[in-house]
Formats: sequence, structure tokens, C-alpha cells
Amino acid sequence: MKALIFSDSHGNSSVMKRIIKASPDADCVIFAGDGISDAESLQNEFPEKMFFSVRGNNDYGLSPYGYARDDELLFVLEGKKIFLTHGHSFGVRTTLNLLFAKAQRDEIDLVIFGHTHIPYEEYNKEKRPFYFFNPGSVGCYSDGGYSFGVLNINNGNILLSHGKSKE
Repeated sequence: MKALIFSDSHGNSSVMKRIIKASPDADCVIFAGDGISDAESLQNEFPEKMFFSVRGNNDYGLSPYGYARDDELLFVLEGKKIFLTHGHSFGVRTTLNLLFAKAQRDEIDLVIFGHTHIPYEEYNKEKRPFYFFNPGSVGCYSDGGYSFGVLNINNGNILLSHGKSKE
């Protein structure tokens, strides 16, 4: 199972589109908010891919296509429990404590969030092990490119990585 992870496109769907086209082996796309209309237009363009999306703090009202109306989403891929949020309602710019508590309480394997525009990955071994992952921003050029994430789940193992697109 391979998933592309995006967040914070802010109207720049062209980068996501190029990355999706360049990754035909990706089974799904995960979008962590702030540009929900970008993600939903791509969902229509790539109907063969599974999409998991949430709204961010800049995605007010109903989504234009009516897909993502939630601020949080809990789903399972290859037996791994994944929690998706934009992160603003968890205060991720200052602390990950609220997300940590949720991951422990709900026995989550992977927490995906955005909001900060900063790529981040942490494997937390306290109590019950899990991953924190922020793909950065696919819509704001920073530190040499637009950032995104890749999730691979093979034989029950999670492998996460960050990528950059210069265009």
C-alpha cells in the first residue's frame, strides 16, 4: 500500500497533480486540509485512487464537491489505524500534547497533520508506539521546494518519507 500525503495546498493544485501523475503506483491520496477544493478536484480527476481528506482552518463552509466535511478522520489502511486532522484545533503550532493524548487513548498507529507548513516526522515509543507525520506544505515554496509525504505499509510495517518538488 502506497499513499501520497499532502497538506496546505492553498489553491496550488498543480503541484499535487504532477506528483500524483508521477506516482502511478500510489494507491491513495491523503490530504490534511487548507485547500480542500484542490484535493476534491483531483479526486474527480483521479477516480481510481482512494482519497482521504479533511478540512483545514482556511476551508470554511461546505466543500465545493461535498466530499470532505469533517475536520478529523479516522480510517484503517492495511490494518494500521490512521488519524487525519489539519491540526489547528489541536494547537500543533505550539505543542503535540493533545495529539499525543488522542493517539494513546484511541490506539492510533499514525497521526497525520498539517497547519504548520513544516515537514515533521517522529516515532514516539512512549507507552504505545505510534508515528506523528506532517508532510509540510505542497502549496507554499519553502526550503528548496514544495513538500509532500509518502506512506508505504508493507507486511505490517509503516515507512514514511518526505519529498520535495521544485516545480
